[in-house]
Parts: sequence; structure tokens; C-alpha cells
Amino acid sequence: MLPGGQSRARQAFLQPGQMVEANWHARLPEQLGSLRLEATQPYPSAVLDDSRALAALASACALVEQVLPEREPHPAVYESLGALIETLSSPIWPYVYVRWELGLLSEIGYGIEFETCALTGAANSEDDPIAFVSPRTGHAVCRSAAAPYKGKLLKLPGFLLGLKGACMDDVQDGLVLTGFFLERAAHALHHAPLPAPRARLVEKLWQPSVAEAG
Repeated sequence: MLPGGQSRARQAFLQPGQMVEANWHARLPEQLGSLRLEATQPYPSAVLDDSRALAALASACALVEQVLPEREPHPAVYESLGALIETLSSPIWPYVYVRWELGLLSEIGYGIEFETCALTGAANSEDDPIAFVSPRTGHAVCRSAAAPYKGKLLKLPGFLLGLKGACMDDVQDGLVLTGFFLERAAHALHHAPLPAPRARLVEKLWQPSVAEAG
């Protein structure tokens, strides 16, 4: 419980992505406690003029709320979420966002393995690049080995392997990839679909006009 949380003054800064210093107090851990909050970093205000960046902020916060267990510390997610939010004012944020979702998947045990090809054991190479991921196992597959199964595999965008020259099509492929495994995780953990803010982010990014970056 946050005393005065419905007041106009409180609502002005109680927004997703707002960094606060919080003090929680209750007589017993299982009781409803009360919070005292102090704003420390007004992250949302930095992207108020960018509806897509705001959608990314809402999506990231909603995903964290849904897939992480309550009262369980995840310092890596905390640090990476702060880094993502700081990037939202930069034109490269869509690429950072996809990488952030990959990190979240790893944190909850649904990491995607794309260092080597699951079928050949070979590492990524110019002659036979790793280009797909198996939706069944979450392991990467190189282009030659994927040929007979291409219609059943998920695309792995090159920027996740450090390749340059990425575009928004690659971001879309990345979101399809992470979205597939996030949906699997959400269903397994909570028997629930992905949160609505994540779907709204995908819709906004499908619209042209986000600056491309490599």
C-alpha cells in the first residue's frame, strides 16, 4: 500500500520506468506492507515525445512484472533494465531492446543458444552463417543445415551475432524470435499470454519511421 498513491501529486511520478528509492514496512513479511517512495531518476520524462520509446518502456516493465517471481531479487535484470531505459533516447534503442529481451529470457531459464550450430557443431562463419533458431530447442542452426527445415525455424537477425548493417526488418525478426520464447515462458510460469504493452510495442515498430541503425 502506498499512502496517498491516488493523489494527483503522486500520480505525476508513479509511472512505469520511474526510478525511486523505496522503503517497505510491515509487521510481518506476509502482511500487506506500506511503502515510502522518493523519486531518484525521472526516466519516463526523457521519452515523452517518442511514443515508440514509451511503448518499449511500458513493454519492458510489464514483462519484468509478469515473468519474475515476486520478492525474488534479480540484480542482473535490474541493471539491464536501467541500461535499456537510458538508451531509449538514442536511435539504436530498438536493437538494444531485442538484446534486453534475450537477457530476460536467459534470466528465467529460457535462454537461446546461438554460439554454435545445433546440427553441425560449427561456429558462425561467413561461408555458412548461423541464421536460424529451432523453436523446439532454442538452439541455433547454420544456413546450410537449416535448408530442409527453413519453414519451421525462426530467423536469427545478424546484429545479435555482432554483424553490422542491421535494419528494422532485423528488429522485427528479433522480436518474433524473443516473443516466441517469452510466450512459452509466460504460459509455463503463469498460464497467461504476454502482457498487452508488449503487443502494442510490436504494432508500433511495424509502422515505418523508426530510424535505422547498424
